[in-house]
Amino acid sequence: MVIRYEKRAIRDLKKISILDRRKIFVEISKLKENFFGNSKVKKITNAPSTYFRLRVNNYRVIFDSDGFVIHIMNVRKRNEKTYKNL
Repeated sequence: MVIRYEKRAIRDLKKISILDRRKIFVEISKLKENFFGNSKVKKITNAPSTYFRLRVNNYRVIFDSDGFVIHIMNVRKRNEKTYKNL
């Protein structure tokens, strides 16, 4: 699998502390190895069927996967606005 970052995901990552950013990158790299067996990955309800979220502490990595490419779309702190505007 290939991981691609959208511009807004890069913008989101720049706003996060270095320690949290490292944890996020470690978890994203684990997606390449074991996407379906990762218990931190869940399908997002009320969104297109290929949208998933990865939980990393208080952050949610919103991504789209077609089986070959993982598109990282957003990295957001978990709150009531996390899943709006998908």
